[in-house]
Amino acid sequence: KNLNIELIRIIAMWLIVFGHIGVGYIPLGINGSPFFRDLMQRLCFFIPFHVNLFVLISGFCGIKSIRGSIIKLWVLLFSYLLLIAIVDGFRGEEFDLWSLFLPLSHNPWWFMRIYCLLSIVAPVMDVLLRDIDERTWRKLLIVCLIVDLYAGFICQMQTVDYDGYNLIHFITIYLTGRYLSRFDIKQLSIGKYALSKNHFLVCFFVVVIIKLGVHLILKYVGVEDRYMDYNNPFNYILSVCAFLYLLNLDVRQKGILFFSTSAVSVYLITCHPSIETFLMEEYDELLILFEGRIALEILFTLLFVSGLFIGCVIIDKVRLFVIRRLLLYSTLLKKL
Repeated sequence: KNLNIELIRIIAMWLIVFGHIGVGYIPLGINGSPFFRDLMQRLCFFIPFHVNLFVLISGFCGIKSIRGSIIKLWVLLFSYLLLIAIVDGFRGEEFDLWSLFLPLSHNPWWFMRIYCLLSIVAPVMDVLLRDIDERTWRKLLIVCLIVDLYAGFICQMQTVDYDGYNLIHFITIYLTGRYLSRFDIKQLSIGKYALSKNHFLVCFFVVVIIKLGVHLILKYVGVEDRYMDYNNPFNYILSVCAFLYLLNLDVRQKGILFFSTSAVSVYLITCHPSIETFLMEEYDELLILFEGRIALEILFTLLFVSGLFIGCVIIDKVRLFVIRRLLLYSTLLKKL
């Protein structure tokens, strides 16, 4: 496995969980100092490139098989929906049984529903695009960017734009990842000028500054910024810069595989409506303990996000252990 890709997977998912706390938990709660709550909202301004980063991974690595991808997604989604249904049953909570019967299309996770569609479309696109030349690739990307970023985000055409929560945006990001996979990332250049990881890092922060400047100008003139949208051009560029920078790092710690292979499970657990509501309430209650001390609130939030991540990874390892045991048991039965 490419350890750089696995590191990107971990970072993207950690940012997603952190963003859900800042955007979802904080506004709906009542505890925490006003400065801390405002700080969390402001920090979330800088991170909504995380979902794009996650889809870029799929594009860079490629989705090879429709059947293989769908089977893996079905097993993953069904196993978690069954687990959560059991937990909700013990808690006396209602559960959507349709999601168990149709986990690919009726699950409660918007990302997974769109990703399931992408897993059907992407392998076909890969076959059709396998032998196209560089110029055609660039034309294709430009067309996708016009439809997704210009018609969708800038013009806000209702049939195209959905804040990036749609298949059009996922296809654009996926194709961007496929295009990048054609190059040796560690030897990129502009003409004769070689690019290093530091160039991508500088570009990332320059775009952040420009995004902030545009945000302040639009806010001053009373225009809605929509800085959290995934199809915001700044968030698209930030995801590409972050992706290229992280791919150029020298990563050797194989221990990250333990966490990266369960990264999607962190999303499935923390973003299921019933689990998310529970976590939101617990997080808000625990903020009372710090009595408005900002440093402790920040430290607690970082530990809370990291603790959630690690806890969900452990749950996923148990899930995988049980599934493997069941498969082994069924294989033994067939042999008998």
